[in-house]
Amino acid sequence: MKMLRNTLRKLGWPIDQMSLRQIAHELYRRWFTTPHESINVEDAGGIAPATGIIVAMACEGNIDTLVWSQENQIPKEEIVTSDQKNLFLQRRERSSFSCPERRSSPRSPGKDIVRWRAGNDDGALGWLVDYSDNGVAFVIETNRSPQVGTKIMTSILSRSRGLVDLGSAQVIRIEPLTSELSLTCLKLEANSTGTI
Repeated sequence: MKMLRNTLRKLGWPIDQMSLRQIAHELYRRWFTTPHESINVEDAGGIAPATGIIVAMACEGNIDTLVWSQENQIPKEEIVTSDQKNLFLQRRERSSFSCPERRSSPRSPGKDIVRWRAGNDDGALGWLVDYSDNGVAFVIETNRSPQVGTKIMTSILSRSRGLVDLGSAQVIRIEPLTSELSLTCLKLEANSTGTI
């Protein structure tokens, strides 16, 4: 939370007067040019998707969109740290040493919001970092992460395609990234119909 607030403070946001829900609401408004009807701003929240939006927009060159008002100057210092980039964006660089792909379907980097829920719970939001035909990986707050082996329902809130329902998935791995954030890896069930 501190990293998110410090980044927004650099951009002139009045974060001391804003709750996490208000911050997320404003970031979603800036991220989604045309919000999909399935995005309930009242349920908006979460450090992972909020920080993911900031990192993605800054790396796309949309820093002006993140500045709180037109009167504010874009800070000369780095807005997004390399640590933030490494957590929220996956880069696919070809090395000179190339091994054959071991996975049944190769991964692609992603930049969207993941919505998931287990059973009848309210679920949570995360930040998509990569996906394949068989699975997805996303960043989520550690204290909200599902347990390995849990079956969950997943969907992607895409800027370009709206809601993409991925169906049922199983949590196969949780990897701590920081004290607040973890990487959650899912294997999509064979009967899942959604494609990203």
